[in-house]
Amino acid sequence: MDLSLLWNDTLAIAPIALLSCVALVVLTVEALNNRTEDLNAWIALLGLAATLGLALADIVRPTAVLFSGMIHAGGYAAFFSALFAFAGLLTVMLSKSYIKKEGIEHSEYYSVVLFAVVGMMLMASAADLIIVFLGLETMSISFYILAGFARRRLMSNEAAMKYFLLGAFASAFFVYGAAYVYGATGSTRFDLIADALFDGRADRSLLIIGVTLLIAGFGFKVSLVPFHMWTPDVYEGAPTSVTAFLAAA
Repeated sequence: MDLSLLWNDTLAIAPIALLSCVALVVLTVEALNNRTEDLNAWIALLGLAATLGLALADIVRPTAVLFSGMIHAGGYAAFFSALFAFAGLLTVMLSKSYIKKEGIEHSEYYSVVLFAVVGMMLMASAADLIIVFLGLETMSISFYILAGFARRRLMSNEAAMKYFLLGAFASAFFVYGAAYVYGATGSTRFDLIADALFDGRADRSLLIIGVTLLIAGFGFKVSLVPFHMWTPDVYEGAPTSVTAFLAAA
């Protein structure tokens, strides 16, 4: 393994790496002292602000392909990373007083929000279906937790359970779709999938099945009809700050 190349690739995805580290710091601080809600809120705000700055600086850089063609950096990837970091920043700012007022102020809330943003940024930077899946599940699992964060409210528990069960089906659709696409083209990388399609090497019948399953998996995440049945219950049962984050980001 070329360690210098690995180090350079890691530096190129500095916004994602930084926010992941900040989320782990928030978890560690919470584990050491469970009465650190205000401190963790400020750590999350500073981490998101720094991530936003790094992502904005990366927008003007030419797009680079990293980690053996699995991740993009710069360009549109940086733009959407900045957008998600900004959404996370607003969410933490809105949440600080709201979760205290609702009596659901727990330090791990902020780390889960940060991990949700990391998942979104991974998806925006993905150049491979495997990275898309990792980002999608990082985001989804975070939202399952956030939807049920008002633990003493029955509607919040119901929202989290419905979201989790339907989300598991959507993840299965996505994995099956990715498997079919791999079988049809011999790769999960976007550029190699495109090459196989345009060169006529792809098995089009398998590819159609795979793309259909991928659309079903993504359709659930964006509330696309007819995969939108979870949306009203989850939006109503989740804490308001989480609903705003779900709807916007």
